[in-house]
Amino acid sequence: AGQGDTEAGAVAGEVVVGAGDSLCSSRLPEVIAALRRDHPRLDVHLHAADTVGAVDGLRTGRLDLALLLEPEVDERDLLARRITSEPLVYVAAAGHRLAGRSADWDELARESFFVHEEGCSYSDRLVRALQEVPGVRPRITRFGSIDAARSCVAAGLGLTLLPRVTVERQLAEGRLTVVDGPSAEPVPIQLARHRRRWVSPGARVVAEELARVFAAGA
Repeated sequence: AGQGDTEAGAVAGEVVVGAGDSLCSSRLPEVIAALRRDHPRLDVHLHAADTVGAVDGLRTGRLDLALLLEPEVDERDLLARRITSEPLVYVAAAGHRLAGRSADWDELARESFFVHEEGCSYSDRLVRALQEVPGVRPRITRFGSIDAARSCVAAGLGLTLLPRVTVERQLAEGRLTVVDGPSAEPVPIQLARHRRRWVSPGARVVAEELARVFAAGA
């Protein structure tokens, strides 16, 4: 990873980017399209990775850059900067009893929730809040894939809390609808690289385009 050179003002080489699958399927295609147009000899490879996998990939050199949905990145050997924040939304299927309604913690804790696996910061906060509701035992199913959680919710089986960017298409199509639940802090998107590794011209171009597209979409 990380090889690149410049020729006639364009950048060439390979850059490997790690990101959670929600980001891989949402705004990253726009990044790829822009880079192919402006730098046709630059190949960008996307690898779906959670925070732990992305941090490991940066350390081993498998990844040049990583996008992390985390409030803070405390790893000393990484450099990270917040490029935007994504709003979180509670969503349910269009026919769910809470669809389009307001719901407090007590109501939400009586529902089934399908959420991302442990280690996902916003999912972990949601699960803790649901479990703290007295007298209720929430039903929580965790998946390694946001797509799996989203599919269960679209089938009418319960609710989820996800970055809005990951459900924009389903909301527009009417397959999912927003539930007005308790306030959820927007989740920062951090762009990270290894502190001591050389940054190729290609990786710099990709980093700039990632920052541009995500900030514009916020």
